[in-house]
Amino acid sequence: MPLALVSVALGTNDLRQENHRTPVKVGMAALRLATVVQDSAGTTGAEYPAPAALLLAPPPMRAAVATGPFGQVFGPDASAKSWALGGVYTRLGAAAGIAVLDSGGVVRVDGVDHVHLTAGSRAALGRAVAAVVKQLLPPGP
Repeated sequence: MPLALVSVALGTNDLRQENHRTPVKVGMAALRLATVVQDSAGTTGAEYPAPAALLLAPPPMRAAVATGPFGQVFGPDASAKSWALGGVYTRLGAAAGIAVLDSGGVVRVDGVDHVHLTAGSRAALGRAVAAVVKQLLPPGP
């Protein structure tokens, strides 16, 4: 398990109305996975250090998600809940000592389905993630 960093990027699909989750519950679930990473030193029987963890908050969905192609899946409250995720992830990550990137500060959901990102937004998010990863990892040889 010689990993240097693990990114936990979850949350949008947790807001599907069938899941009945609040933004705090979604954030806590993502944080649990990130803490598993953070606490994983030596768990493979070898003395590998724990990799760094990066918690990636999803970008908020527009209100139009409720009337778009995934409206029945996400329901009328998904947009409002998704707007809360960035703050929830940021507070939880700070309390746990885990780095957080609020992708809502970098991109907006701009796909025609009001859930996904366009290629341009995915590229912008990739550049932002790369910049954070560079800060988290030690310089290479």
